[in-house]
Amino acid sequence: MVLTIHHRLGHARRRTTKAAFNLPDDVAPVVFIRSVLIFTLLVEAVGAAVLFVIFTQAGVADLLWPAIFHAISAFCTAGFNNTHPIGSMAPAILMVFFFLMIIGASPAGTGGGLKTTSLAALIGLVRSTLKGRDQIRFFKRRVPLDK
Repeated sequence: MVLTIHHRLGHARRRTTKAAFNLPDDVAPVVFIRSVLIFTLLVEAVGAAVLFVIFTQAGVADLLWPAIFHAISAFCTAGFNNTHPIGSMAPAILMVFFFLMIIGASPAGTGGGLKTTSLAALIGLVRSTLKGRDQIRFFKRRVPLDK
């Protein structure tokens, strides 16, 4: 990921990355990895923000780090630490955990659940359907229906 931030992927790494993620020819690996990273951070940030609000209402002490920790732990299915007993949490908090655990992980990750790229494609499908488009578009790009 560090290499992709500064566009420093050599030809061999670009080819390997395209093969590892089964990317179409018109998708640049640097753009793909950057998009996955941004989407992952965005989902985790939204989860942390929602948990922060819910923790505030529940009277949890030291709100910020537990919210961030639990959002990331639930998202990447890393497991939970005993920062706060899970069984005593409100149903709203458990629903946020549930949503983050369903999403799972990013491509080539070992986390279970729906991959972030599948979720992004689903969001693009819903948006395109609501806008009456016959093609799925996401970030000004057409999502191919088959390979």
